[in-house]
Amino acid sequence: MDERRRFPRLSARLHVRYWVMASDRSVSADTKDVGGGGVGLTVEEPLKSQSLLAIELTMPGVAAPISFIGKVVWCSSSSKSGQFDVGIQFMRIEPKDQQALVRFVEQGSAPPS
Repeated sequence: MDERRRFPRLSARLHVRYWVMASDRSVSADTKDVGGGGVGLTVEEPLKSQSLLAIELTMPGVAAPISFIGKVVWCSSSSKSGQFDVGIQFMRIEPKDQQALVRFVEQGSAPPS
């Protein structure tokens, strides 16, 4: 797969709750990685490419979850049996929330001092 990301990613397991747009059913999942341009999720059911999701992401040390709209850019079978890895690109996110994620990645990927 080509590497087209504008932002670095950090492997991180964070809790998310997502809704496929036009659905009222929420699903819990975990991130696989996070970055300033999107997140990778591990989910129980495959998601169609180009689907729009409303997502709430819980970050450590942050009282309220970060909410954003994301688009499924790819979905493939996970190495974990019966699960799927999904790439989500941010479509609508508050700049302050995106900056919080960028800082989280930068702090998490900084070499130990």
